[in-house]
Amino acid sequence: MGKQKGQSKRTKGNAVPSSSGRAATSFSQLQGVVGFASFSGDLGYVPVLKSIEEDSEGLVSPDFRVALCKLTKRDVTTKLKALMELKQLIEDNESETSVAILPYWSRIYNRLCEDADRRVRESIQQAHHTLVCKVGKQIAPFLKGLFGAWWIATCDTYAPAASAAHRAFVAAFPTPEKQEKVLDFCHVEIMGAIKCNVFQLQHDAKDAEEIERITSVGLAGLAGLISAAKSMEKLEELIKEGFLTNSRFWKLPKHKSSTIRSAFYSVVTSLCTKEPSLLQEYLNQACRAVLSNLNESSSVVCASLWLAAEQLVLKFPNWHENIDIRKGFLPAFWAVIKSGFQGNAKIICPHVLPVLGCFPDSLLVFPIYKELLTCFQISLGVDSVRGSVSETRAVVTSMMECLQLAVRKSIETSSEPDLEIINYALNEHLIPIFKKSILDPDSNKYIPAPLHHQVVELLGTFSQKANTEILKQNCYENISSMVWKNISHFFSELTLNEDKGKQFFMAVLKFLAQVKAASYGLNELENTVSTIRKPGVRFSEDISTSVVEIKINKTNNAHVVNSHLFKELESAVNDVLATIMQSQLPADGKVFRASLILEKFSTVSLFTKLFHSLNESPMVTGETDHVLQCLQNNFLPCIGQIKPKEPESEKHCASLLYSCLKLCGQKAATVLQDIFVSPTIYGVGVCTLLANDILKPNEELMPLWVRRSFTEDGSSFITFIFNAVSSEPELIKENVWALLSSTLLADPPVFDMKLNFEIFQKIVKTVENTEVSDCGVNAKTCLLMTEFVTSDVFDAQYLSQFKEILLPLFDNLLHDVFYGKADALYGFKGIIETLETSMTEEEEIKDFTTACFNRCVSYVADTIIELASHENLNEILQNVKEVVDILAASCALLSDNQFCNFLAQLLPNEETWLQNRDSMTSNTWLDTTCIAIGPIHPTVLEENKLHTEYICLVDAFSQVLSQVIQTLQKTEQTNKLCLTYANQHVKQLCVEVLLVESHTMHSEENELINLFTQDPAWCKDMLFTLASNSIQTGGAWLSCFSKLLQKAKQTPHWDPATLLNKLNYANQNFTNYFSSTIISIIFMCDSKHCLTALLNWILPKTLSFSDSFNSIFNGKFVNEFSILVHVFKKLLSFPGTESMLVSICEQIIEQLIVCKSSCSPVFLFDTTLTDNIHQLLFNSVVAQFFECAIQCSPINRSSEFWDFVQCSLVSWLESICLTFEVKNFENHNQFQHHLCLIHAVSSLFLTLDNFLTAPTTIEHPTYPSSLTREWHEFFQPAAHSTLIPIFCAISLKTPIQFATILPLFQQCLHNISTESITSATSRLTAYMVADSDLPDETQTLLHHLSQALEPRNNSHTTQCIAYNLLCKVVENIFQNTDGVSSSLKPPSSLLRVLNLVAGQTNQFFSLLEEDFSLDGLDFHLPELDGHPDIFYSNTLAYLLVWKILVKCMHPIPADMKSQFISALKDSGFDTDDLLSKLLKLMPFNPHRSVENKTLNMFSCEIDFHTASKHDFMVLHHIACSLFKDLLSNLPVLMRAWYNDLGKVIKSAVNEYTTKHISGVICNEELKSICVSQNQDDFDVVARPASKEVVATYQITDAEFVISIQLPTNYPLSPVQVNTVRKAGVKATQWRYWILQMTMLLRHQNGQILDALYLWKEKVDKRLHGLEECMICFSVVHGSNSQSLPKLQCKTCKKKYHAECLYKWFDTSNQSTCPLCRTPMMLR
Repeated sequence: MGKQKGQSKRTKGNAVPSSSGRAATSFSQLQGVVGFASFSGDLGYVPVLKSIEEDSEGLVSPDFRVALCKLTKRDVTTKLKALMELKQLIEDNESETSVAILPYWSRIYNRLCEDADRRVRESIQQAHHTLVCKVGKQIAPFLKGLFGAWWIATCDTYAPAASAAHRAFVAAFPTPEKQEKVLDFCHVEIMGAIKCNVFQLQHDAKDAEEIERITSVGLAGLAGLISAAKSMEKLEELIKEGFLTNSRFWKLPKHKSSTIRSAFYSVVTSLCTKEPSLLQEYLNQACRAVLSNLNESSSVVCASLWLAAEQLVLKFPNWHENIDIRKGFLPAFWAVIKSGFQGNAKIICPHVLPVLGCFPDSLLVFPIYKELLTCFQISLGVDSVRGSVSETRAVVTSMMECLQLAVRKSIETSSEPDLEIINYALNEHLIPIFKKSILDPDSNKYIPAPLHHQVVELLGTFSQKANTEILKQNCYENISSMVWKNISHFFSELTLNEDKGKQFFMAVLKFLAQVKAASYGLNELENTVSTIRKPGVRFSEDISTSVVEIKINKTNNAHVVNSHLFKELESAVNDVLATIMQSQLPADGKVFRASLILEKFSTVSLFTKLFHSLNESPMVTGETDHVLQCLQNNFLPCIGQIKPKEPESEKHCASLLYSCLKLCGQKAATVLQDIFVSPTIYGVGVCTLLANDILKPNEELMPLWVRRSFTEDGSSFITFIFNAVSSEPELIKENVWALLSSTLLADPPVFDMKLNFEIFQKIVKTVENTEVSDCGVNAKTCLLMTEFVTSDVFDAQYLSQFKEILLPLFDNLLHDVFYGKADALYGFKGIIETLETSMTEEEEIKDFTTACFNRCVSYVADTIIELASHENLNEILQNVKEVVDILAASCALLSDNQFCNFLAQLLPNEETWLQNRDSMTSNTWLDTTCIAIGPIHPTVLEENKLHTEYICLVDAFSQVLSQVIQTLQKTEQTNKLCLTYANQHVKQLCVEVLLVESHTMHSEENELINLFTQDPAWCKDMLFTLASNSIQTGGAWLSCFSKLLQKAKQTPHWDPATLLNKLNYANQNFTNYFSSTIISIIFMCDSKHCLTALLNWILPKTLSFSDSFNSIFNGKFVNEFSILVHVFKKLLSFPGTESMLVSICEQIIEQLIVCKSSCSPVFLFDTTLTDNIHQLLFNSVVAQFFECAIQCSPINRSSEFWDFVQCSLVSWLESICLTFEVKNFENHNQFQHHLCLIHAVSSLFLTLDNFLTAPTTIEHPTYPSSLTREWHEFFQPAAHSTLIPIFCAISLKTPIQFATILPLFQQCLHNISTESITSATSRLTAYMVADSDLPDETQTLLHHLSQALEPRNNSHTTQCIAYNLLCKVVENIFQNTDGVSSSLKPPSSLLRVLNLVAGQTNQFFSLLEEDFSLDGLDFHLPELDGHPDIFYSNTLAYLLVWKILVKCMHPIPADMKSQFISALKDSGFDTDDLLSKLLKLMPFNPHRSVENKTLNMFSCEIDFHTASKHDFMVLHHIACSLFKDLLSNLPVLMRAWYNDLGKVIKSAVNEYTTKHISGVICNEELKSICVSQNQDDFDVVARPASKEVVATYQITDAEFVISIQLPTNYPLSPVQVNTVRKAGVKATQWRYWILQMTMLLRHQNGQILDALYLWKEKVDKRLHGLEECMICFSVVHGSNSQSLPKLQCKTCKKKYHAECLYKWFDTSNQSTCPLCRTPMMLR
């Protein structure tokens, strides 16, 4: 090792290198300070070791010392971590330990309080707080050293740090008295620290920002100290000497830092507030520092600056003597206002009035006021003000305050008011701004609201002064009149504007409403404005007056508090209204404006003024009804001219008439009658609205004569009502219905009952004879009539007549609700709510309510029955459920009898259900013997047994009842729920639901039964009822009972023992029905105790069977034995029961052996199956028992038992096979019993096969030695050879399939050998094709298995089994004794299936064209007209056939695969069509979740055992697997297809293949290379990481190396063959070999290993037979030339390398042959 670069030389004479151990020894001998200590100025030193001289230093804990030492470091992170450690140490240790650090704490604390990093400052304050809380009063001796920095820290610019310091201060000194004392005690230290911060900083040590922060914090601490000090006696001298006398202090307002300037002004404010006498001597400097800098632009400084200015002018009345106002103060003052307060109006404006109020009287002259108001006017146009609502409000408020001050000063400071100031302020300043706010509100949309509010306050103030100020009363009255004159004149002109008349008028009306509210003493305006101006998101900035209008409308009952203001307002309104009526505006414009004005301001005095104004007559008191005169002379003619038809116009006309009539006298009755006599003159709509306003309930201001004129005989209003309800166009208007409601429901009533009834008759007649029901009129009629009948004004004598016309309307209304008519549901809900309120009234009304309620319920039930087969039933049912929800919510008011009647009418009875289905005891239902193999499976039954109409009916009523129950639960009607559970109609519906669920294929879970099973009482009662009926009659009762058992088992209150005891099972006869019912209970029983009791009951009855076994043919012994086996099987699933069951099992085995020997015909061995259901059931149960016996301690079983079981199994299978050969099962009821036996035998085979092939069984010594050998050599192949024909027969001949048989067959045939499949050919019908080269047996197998592959009903599992078998058959289909067959034609049976499904799949995939995503390669299931299973089965068959065809190609050599593909194309099946379908099927994300595992669809084959039926992920998986197989086996074909794709699809395929497939194929190919048998001289190495294969061939002393590189999108792109090393071969020869390899890989579907072995073969041929050189004894020369022996001796015929021979000649000086010494002749 050499010296590193940059390493310094060792000191001369220092021969010993450094050593840490020697250094430690040296330091241990030292005393005192250890470390890099600075004794002069380092305040943070804490002793590390205990000093001999100072024992007190040893009091500091070592942990504390380390933490305190870290605080002296410069690194911020180190300090932060140290502070956290220190804080934790203080919290964890006792207070005495923390007290020890106090002598060192002040130095560290003082320094870190000024740290540049704010996090450090926050952390030190938090640690200080913790320390203060821990040590308590013991910190007192160290206060003076701490308190200066501590107090300043409470004013830190970083809020969290300041807050932490303040919390520590409060924690140490919790009361104000203690805080004042400590400030007094430490005031010198505090002032010293502050002065040091402000003036005596070492500027060289800190940057500018840090200096500014420390200075501002110091000034803030000074301001805080002045404010907090109890007495200024001790501070006065310190402040004077340290600050006020220091010129640098008075230069701080000019400092560039805004925070320093703000802190300075805070000090001035504190001095003015606390001790203004201190500033008296320095007032000149203070005024110049503050008042000369009012044009400050920083928002940080403005608040403190203007507060200082305000305090300064308030505390020192002679302030103006210390500053040149006109040069030093006013220019800055005007500049600030003109600039819009520089964006700080909200901060500055509150201080403007106090400052202005302190101006000397000599300065408050007209020019100053004029300049001030001019500046305010300019500021309103500044952008910063115009764009902010808060800024605008602040400026407007300040301006109006100053204007009011100017006016009041000009009035009150002299005997005569200064008219020049008043005129300018009001007429030349205020009025123009006010006019602009109305004429051009868009110029500043935020001005109108605050300005108008301030103007209203100004007018109110002037009016109030006119009432209270006696001396200046005339002056204020004149000013107020002048303002009102200008405003009223402006308003009068404004309302006549033609362009924006309505917009201006609304603004005028809004302002007048605010004035009216002010005259009544309402103060809601400010609240409204402030509420609107709260920050937040809103759609408009306009000021809403909804609150104001509500308050103004309430002023009719209020009292005027400002009479002068109200008089001025009324005069202004009169002027405006008179101008409108005398103008040339059109009649509708006059009515619009007059109606709005009179709606808000109508008074008798106003009409009096208006009358005289319009008629230009003097005001004379008298009896004249001026309101009536105005109505007749001015308003009615206008209304008559326009004849309004628009709703808005009608509303204004009615409002105008109403405003006049309510103030008219009785003489106006004639006018009112005339209005309704000819409603067309003024408009029917106007009359309707007017009548509605008059008849409003609780309208106290309406005179009595108005209502009386409506009700008297011959009233024109009665005729008007009848005409309105008789007209279809009028009846659809909302206004008419509002009028009818006000008229008919009025209390006291408007008309008598007879007239009301006639009105309703007219309404009903109009509704029935017209088409207005679409507009919701029917619902409104029903609702109005219901409200009328249940109201207090109704006479019960007319109840029957109303019921006669109302109940049919309910039917029409419900019809509208069901079909979704407009407003129908809302109306129905209102009717039910109305009926609810009347259910507690008198009996007659209650009976009417009940009748209406029952009518609705009956109509619901009848509608559901009627529409059971309706195609839109589901849509209608949603509306029906909403109706039922409303009805059920009202059931709380029904009595128990009424609620039971409600359920009886809502749900059908048993007779109605029977009309829609067969009897529950009919023979068409499930036969009880099917229960022998387990619970009932839906696929046992015909799908068309139950009519679709019946199924829809059950589903509809179940949804309705579910809605009722949910509503009752939601409304907590517990009593009604109990009645529902016990109701007979409800129970009958539950039976129907269970029946449909148990007999309908693909039925969904019904939530009704799930709701009921949550109730224990209902569940137990229903189970007992169904079980009893099942025992007695069987049939459908058994189906319902079995279905309910499955649901009850999932509930916590399921108790099989209680049910069995209730059924009294021990005393029942062993009928088929009884045994089926008991077996159903056993299947769902999870109680070991209950099962043990059943075993003890049934075992003696079975084992003590004394009758002849021939009686089994008649049904004896079968039921008992069936129950015993099922109990045995269920108990076997419990742990720890085997020991109990072993002896029982042996007894049963002995009994069965006896039965076999004494009555062998009972067993269906080697014979066709009979139709005796008892015999079939017995054999099925025996097979189930054998399965249990194998699982129950089979170790000590004899050879006799195993022979019995295996022979029985094979014999049963043989019998089943023979039966299928001679019988054709077309009758479902006949075939289901045979299926039971097939199921039991298949299950037995699977159990026995798993047991005898398990390693534990084979290796176990206690089993017979020949047991497993005989099974594998004879019984298993024999069983397999019979299972194949049985499978073909079940899948092809039977009309239905048993739900669990095919999955069992799938497991039984999963591991079948090819020999077993071939041996089954003899049991199948022969099938041969003339032009096929395949053996006859193979053709027969392919034919039958291909038929099973065809899509049929529920063919998913069948297709999967057939695919598994076909894959085994076709593995070596083209192999013969001579190798591969020369004729490579695809099997015709497979092509037939492919041809069968091709057309259907093409049709389906054509629907996917639009859903095909080029980017995502994603699959979307198309709309298939409700038959997705057809698409699934056809597509599955299509893909599986192609998978089998690809499987056929596996053993075919690479160069012959193209022949097979050509044969496929000749048959009409092109791979391009297949690939286009695969692109549509492959998912964008090729991963699927199976049993909580995520599988890659390309890296693993699909497991059909875990694939569920109609799972479309299966299709995705098969498509992915097939696409990968094509890429692996036919890369040449795939590359050709890929290169012919369009640009977009090609890019998508390339990206998808690269991402998901290439890696999988590469890994498989490289893995196959790795596991290949490498020869000694031929070594192949795969490198998966680089996707490279390197082959090395070593021949004696020569080495050949080549590499094959796989591309990223392999095999879409071809591989690259590269030469690494070669020897003894010419370049042309080597290139030819590489070309041959490339051709094999690129154009002949060759594998990489094939190419490598081809290359090795070429090398072997080239070097085969070559002799080594006799000089170097090598074939290949070791030089760079790598040449071969070519020079031959003509005598001895030996060959030599040219290089070796030349060297021999050169060294030996001879030209002879080295071997024979003959001269070499070289040419």
